[in-house]
Parts: sequence; structure tokens; C-alpha cells
Amino acid sequence: MVVDSGQPFLLRLLSQWLEVFEDPDVACLVNATDSFATGVNVGVGDPLPRTPQVFPPKVKHWKLDGTEFNPIADNYMSGQLSAKELEEKFREEEALGRMEPSKMSVLRARYGGRLRVAAMAAISKPDGGVRPLHDATHSVMVNHAIKYRDQLQCPGPAEVAAVVREAVETREAVFCVSADIRVVWINKVGTFGVSSAPYWWSKLFALIGRFVGHVMQTAAYWHLVYVDDLHGAFTGPLKFELLWVWLLAFEVIGTPFGYHKFKGGTTGMKLF
Repeated sequence: MVVDSGQPFLLRLLSQWLEVFEDPDVACLVNATDSFATGVNVGVGDPLPRTPQVFPPKVKHWKLDGTEFNPIADNYMSGQLSAKELEEKFREEEALGRMEPSKMSVLRARYGGRLRVAAMAAISKPDGGVRPLHDATHSVMVNHAIKYRDQLQCPGPAEVAAVVREAVETREAVFCVSADIRVVWINKVGTFGVSSAPYWWSKLFALIGRFVGHVMQTAAYWHLVYVDDLHGAFTGPLKFELLWVWLLAFEVIGTPFGYHKFKGGTTGMKLF
């Protein structure tokens, strides 16, 4: 089995499986010019793709804040105060092959006038670490150039209410499990703050979700995904067996779960 560089997922295995089921978006895994196996485009210069069989069209775009263009931006105060923690984080990412240090002269030679250095901010995490945030909107204006053609959709109150309603109507406790995917990264770099990152993540994890759906076949279950949080709900006499099949399907394809964040249990009305 082949694991492409910079990816935890078995993209080629996933591609072969979904090709059998004629998935409408399977080409972006390994066969497209910009694929998850080789690296996807940010959406600056080259437009983001359109996948009408999966996503509705994007018809409304937010107007981003006006800003004075500056291709080399200074870090925010939180980034300056957390410089040591950020460097430690970057070294960890470098060891995993997701980032690499370089010099301005080298980067200018490689990218010319397209080079942008975004301002960094740091968000404190409960464990004492920091989450790097790239501001690709202000100064560098990268996000201004990225236009979605697909409308992303996330589970909301209506979907959660449907899971609750099933529990009420069947008068049966639904077994729920919530999980957290340990890492979220695209194209080997931390992309928090670049507006195309959630688009590519939605495409990738939608493909994985449909793979899991094929494995589950006609079983009755729900799974809701919001960014890197995954919630599964199972009902009926085989709910515990279905839970293990569901979890195994995600594992088989390489999903990097953070098992220390797992939680679950049976519940009637309250799901979270």
C-alpha cells in the first residue's frame, strides 16, 4: 500500500474503491493535475474547481475587509510574544515534513513578485501550546484572490434535530460517539487562515465519508462532521457493532484520530 508524501490517508486505495462506485469527485484524489497526492492549488491565479454533483453553486461572496497591500507583513503582537512557542511548533512540523525553513533570497528567486509573507498570530490552546494562524487576508490580500465556485455545507441545528427526533420517535437510546481528528493539514503546510484550506478539506473528507458510507451499506446511522470534529450516532439492536464497523472504516483509510479526545455514550434527547 502506498502512502503519498505529506498525507496520512491511503489516497490510492481510496481512489480505487471510489472509482468502482463512480464517485463524481474521485479524480481529485490522485488523477487530477492538482490532486491530493501531488498537491492542490491555493486558488490564486488558478481558480478553484467546480463539482456540481457534490456541492451546490456558490452564489454569494463575502466582501473582505479593505486593507493596504503589503506583500511582507509584520507579525501580530500575539505572534511576537509567542515567537519561541511558534518556532518550536514549526520545528515539530518540519520534522514531520509539513514545513521547511528557507531564506528570503531563495524565496524571491523561486516566486518572484508572487511572494507573500503573511502576518502570524498565535492562539493559545488549553494544553499550553499555541496554534499558528496565518492572516492571508490583511496586507498580503491572498484571500481576496480566492473565489469559491462550490458552496460548502456544514451540519447545523436541523441535522442535530433530526438525530434527536429519531431518538424520540423510536423511544430508544441512541449511542453517540464524538471524535477529534488529530491533525488537519493540506499540501504539507499549516494553512489556518488561508480561505481555500477548508474547501480542500471538505472535498477530501467528503470522499472519505462516502467511502465509509459504502462500507456501512444500508445500515441506519448518522455522522456529522464540522471541521475536524466528527460525531457518529447509531441506533437499533446492532448499534454497537455498527459503531465498530464505522470506526474501522475510517481507520482503514488512514484517518489520524486523536483518541484521547474521544467521548460517547447512550442518550435520548441530549446528544452533545
